[in-house]
Amino acid sequence: MSYIDALQLTRDPFADYVDAVSFFPYKKLTETVALVRRLVETTHNVVLISSDPRGGKTLLIKQVLAVDEENWSVCTLSLPTGGKPLRAYTMVREGLPVVMVDDAHCLEPEALAALIKLTTDEGEPRQFKQVILTGLPHTAAILDTLRHLVPGHDGIQEVPLPPMTLDEMKTYLAGRLRSAGYTDELPLTDGQVMRIHTHSGGFPGAANAEAAKELAQEYAGQETTPPPKKGLLGRFFKR
Repeated sequence: MSYIDALQLTRDPFADYVDAVSFFPYKKLTETVALVRRLVETTHNVVLISSDPRGGKTLLIKQVLAVDEENWSVCTLSLPTGGKPLRAYTMVREGLPVVMVDDAHCLEPEALAALIKLTTDEGEPRQFKQVILTGLPHTAAILDTLRHLVPGHDGIQEVPLPPMTLDEMKTYLAGRLRSAGYTDELPLTDGQVMRIHTHSGGFPGAANAEAAKELAQEYAGQETTPPPKKGLLGRFFKR
């Protein structure tokens, strides 16, 4: 029996989606959203939001967009280096677009360099006011090698995405289950919650996978009952 059936859920609470019901605004996440919004108003050419895989980068981007939804729009970027066009988000500030690109770790260094150059007046007139990227930790190392493209020492700003605390993790898991129609007490022990928190690093995307694995193991095979063991006489008389 699946844990979805066992807990009588209306959907998988740990699937990769976020909506108004399932979103959990843990303190450090809301603080980081506010920080990114403030950085949009600064002179930094590039802002990088970094975290481990499934660390909540796209979740944070969605929250930044939701706060100023009327100002952001979806766009497609074609870089001078060629390659597949990028899906991005943009808003106008001081007459120039601010561009937000998710999963920048998928870009080649040449593409990242092209994005950075578009925020400067080097060679050609500046085309972007600012570029906001999300990426894995190694993206920061790549950007460090490109700092020479940006005038000034503060042209590139990294914002590491913070994890949840253990208490926040417990509240988060309960909230995800509630979003799927669960109304009882949390079906996870404190030990399981601690294990989920440790293995996920405190990040929501990884925590979803760990929680689903814990519950799947707990409820696996509950619909079948093993037959009773037969004693010697039972085997002899084939009972």
